[in-house]
Amino acid sequence: MRIVIYISAFDPITKPHIETAKKFLKNENADLVCFYVDSTNNSDTYHREQMIKLAIKPYRKFVLINNYQRLMRKNKEYEYIIVENDESDRYSDLFKSGKISVVEKKVCSYIFNNGLYAKKIMSSYINEDRFKHCLSVADLCLKIARGNNLDEYKAYLIGLYHDIAKDLKKEELSIYMNIYKPYEIDYGYPVWHQYVGYYYLKHTCCLRHKKMLKAIRHHCLGDDSDTYSKLIFVADKLDPLRNYDSSKEIEIACKDLNKAFKIVKSQNKNYLESRGVYDCDNGRDGL
Repeated sequence: MRIVIYISAFDPITKPHIETAKKFLKNENADLVCFYVDSTNNSDTYHREQMIKLAIKPYRKFVLINNYQRLMRKNKEYEYIIVENDESDRYSDLFKSGKISVVEKKVCSYIFNNGLYAKKIMSSYINEDRFKHCLSVADLCLKIARGNNLDEYKAYLIGLYHDIAKDLKKEELSIYMNIYKPYEIDYGYPVWHQYVGYYYLKHTCCLRHKKMLKAIRHHCLGDDSDTYSKLIFVADKLDPLRNYDSSKEIEIACKDLNKAFKIVKSQNKNYLESRGVYDCDNGRDGL
């Protein structure tokens, strides 16, 4: 039996990694390709191994191993070909820079649902100031969640992901809205990114957490009663990086989210009314 030991970072495993493994079977006339995670620069291999399992599941001649030396000692009669420093690893960096199509959908779903590479990916989608805002809102979501006995992990990711579509040009947002959300296009342009972000995270990034998606979909308007929808609305509006003192409201939110939501909702309405832009029927609150 000829076995290829495929050693790579797989951080994460990409479609080109799989194509490379297929070539090993053909070009090396191999009977089996064993995937082994190189942990030289990153000792945390758990998630990478889970992603490999998802990616290789359809292929009966692909297996994941965690100790190739033991395999070689145990089966000395087999012929082994060790392949390292694979060029496919550069596609892992492409994924982290926002080209998410280079990974299989199941792997993409695992990544976004577990928040892997989240900061790096988000920084590739939005400008520096917007990214700082998302980090700040994520931290505040975490703080408020902790004070209200909510899922801190879920809260943080909602805050981090909420503006993923914010920096798309109006023309790009309009295309999404006309194709996928035509019944909500009458809402003002400033809130379109909540719908596009929801759609993109659900259908392209394969985010599966329903409450997270729902919260992101309603984060501008604050028009949903779910706890996590209230959380992101409050955290977004009270972001300490905004140019007003929100410390009092933040203190209230960390003790009683529902009370803070009512206060922030009222403040936001009054602010928009003072600028002559509030129109509840047309959804123009939350600019």
